[in-house]
Amino acid sequence: MTLLKGRNGEFLSKWYGRYTLDGKSRKFALCRWEGTPPTDGDLSKLGDEAFERSRARADALFKAKMVSLSAPRSEEDLKHTEYMVARHRLRANYKKELSGEVIVEREADGSCSVWRRFMQSVGSLRCSERQADYYRVIVERFSDFILSRYPEHRVCLGSLNEGDVQAFMTSIEGLSSQTWNVHLVVLRKVFRRLASYSTACDWLVSAPRRSKEEISREIFSSREIMEIEAMAERLGDQLVHSMVIIASCTGLRLKDICLLQWKSVDFRSNRISLKTYKTGGLVGLPMWPSLNAELRRLWRLRKPDAVYVLPDAADQYKRNPGALLDRLHRVLFALGYGGDGAKGQPDVTGVLPEVCPTEEVIERVQTALKSPDCDWTERRKGKALECVRRYLDGGTLQQVAVAMGASKSRVSEYVSDVEKLTGAAIIRKPIVSLIVPPEERGGLRSEKPEGGRARRASLRGWHSFRGSFVMAAKEMNADMDAIKKCMGSKTVEIILEHYIKATPQFMDKGIGQHVPVFALATAPVETERALVNATPLEERIRLAVNLLKQANLKTWKAVIAQTLEVLGD
Repeated sequence: MTLLKGRNGEFLSKWYGRYTLDGKSRKFALCRWEGTPPTDGDLSKLGDEAFERSRARADALFKAKMVSLSAPRSEEDLKHTEYMVARHRLRANYKKELSGEVIVEREADGSCSVWRRFMQSVGSLRCSERQADYYRVIVERFSDFILSRYPEHRVCLGSLNEGDVQAFMTSIEGLSSQTWNVHLVVLRKVFRRLASYSTACDWLVSAPRRSKEEISREIFSSREIMEIEAMAERLGDQLVHSMVIIASCTGLRLKDICLLQWKSVDFRSNRISLKTYKTGGLVGLPMWPSLNAELRRLWRLRKPDAVYVLPDAADQYKRNPGALLDRLHRVLFALGYGGDGAKGQPDVTGVLPEVCPTEEVIERVQTALKSPDCDWTERRKGKALECVRRYLDGGTLQQVAVAMGASKSRVSEYVSDVEKLTGAAIIRKPIVSLIVPPEERGGLRSEKPEGGRARRASLRGWHSFRGSFVMAAKEMNADMDAIKKCMGSKTVEIILEHYIKATPQFMDKGIGQHVPVFALATAPVETERALVNATPLEERIRLAVNLLKQANLKTWKAVIAQTLEVLGD
């Protein structure tokens, strides 16, 4: 223990203790001294009685402090120490104090305190309401994790360290890379706004994002596109039939197709002009004959006040875009595509099952709900009956969910349970069965990643027609700059990297059928004949012309012989 002197040479008003920790000398205040200290300031000598009593109190406090430092510390003490260090860093680095502690807890109404303080700080988010709800769920998930990690302590957001956030990010390792990155970015924003001085914020800022898994989507050949159009028409799905024609003849993205307006279609100049939603690029597309015919058919069937070319698709896209992909997959599945290797041509026995009449279903539902065997609560019975009524009136699951203020999964659960309870056919669904496969088809989605609930990427979907359009234009020797303009992409490199697929047919047509002289000069007769038999006449003529162009004074005889062999009979 000691007394410290101020700038004026006088003793300060308190006793101070000194100790060494991790090689550093530290001091702390104990209590006020009283009475008269020794006249020469030598504390090894005695002062008056009051001074010695204050020395004894300070000595007792010092010993108690040293015992507490040597004893094992609790989690709460460690959290408090880290919080005090964070406050010191804030004061030293940013020249400001903490303006209120953000406690990680669930409030009385069940809301998350961290999310509430974050929204108070930012005011509003520049995103949709659905995206904001997604961010809120992430923050709530993080808060619940911290509360389960420290169930008996009152945890402050600023006292969390890098181990806490690292443990949370490790707990969601099973999610896809994109979802994991979203969690990282959201937490980074929250900590930067509410606890930028904490070590947890330092870790979140320095943590690298995960690289996304690159999924190469398959494209459809011209023959496959015609089969898809025919199958959609055979199944009675005229919307998918029209969308396939527009997608394959324009290469537009799904949103641009669904929200395509009549003001963008000019039949006089035979052109579609629009601004793409994703990149904002201006696109001018000439209309191929099949597209022109389909748009003219839709024009004749439109309503007088119609704004969108496909109003049903626009309405469905605004409510649930995934339903459009499901409808396309239904057509592809009928053609033999499937995620588990389903192959072959379909034997379509019907499109929709025979659903029981509405009056009969309602009567059977009411009888079943009143039965003693039904142990549902009265509230659940009322909700289930209302769901069935709305669904049988022609509403979709999404429409019923919006009308009732419930989730789509809950409405689906009600309808399914009622169907099982009554035995009546209520759910509308397609019936498509497959027969023995004459040829192999690919899958619809990629393989499911190990662990987690990561959604499998779509290998064949609406975006596949975008690649098909590029490949068709490239096979017609269209200029890459023109293709770039039609696609609305910023650079040609994007087209080459994401849309040009090196299929066997593409490679054979680009390289396999253009053989230079040096590659034919020593070829055996069997190889030359095989090449002649496998190559169409037009390609053989083109190859013969190329051979003649490469002839010179030394090789002209060999070139003529090779040309005759290529042309054959």
